[in-house]
Amino acid sequence: MKLVHFTQSPKGRFFDIVKIMKDLKTVIAEYLSTTKVMQIATCVDDTPWCCTVYFAYDDDDDWNLYWILKPEQRHSREISKNPRVAGAIAYDQQPPQRVVRGLQFEGTAELLMGREEEKASKYYIKQLDREASLLEDIRSGTNPHKFYRIKPSKFVLFDRLNFPNKERQEYVV
Repeated sequence: MKLVHFTQSPKGRFFDIVKIMKDLKTVIAEYLSTTKVMQIATCVDDTPWCCTVYFAYDDDDDWNLYWILKPEQRHSREISKNPRVAGAIAYDQQPPQRVVRGLQFEGTAELLMGREEEKASKYYIKQLDREASLLEDIRSGTNPHKFYRIKPSKFVLFDRLNFPNKERQEYVV
């Protein structure tokens, strides 16, 4: 499954290129499990906005994305006016690599309450190693944040490492 070969760089140094050929769903799942930060883009009145948040996801085939925001923040207010969002999850490429990798998505965002809020908190607490009291603190007002969810409708993966012959891959949820 792994192909390893050596290539000479333009400066005369040798480096490894490891190509791992995998299916698209596997790569997206790995991506989500190894990254913790995403950017969310909103748009109201033809004015776009982008924010950066920590996120968790559910590990079923829907890959819902969960995060917390204060309701008075711009992106929260904009989601209430226009729930259609897009976003990006950048793969950590330190040190810089010669292959580009990135995951983009589009979907519908919403403020969560009740059982959906409980579900989100379980993923968020576990995946981001947060205090077990997070949901209780939010509900009591001690923590001013609220849980939100994006239900993705499509992921677009750009990945030259796993898909060198067709680096742009789309997955419709």
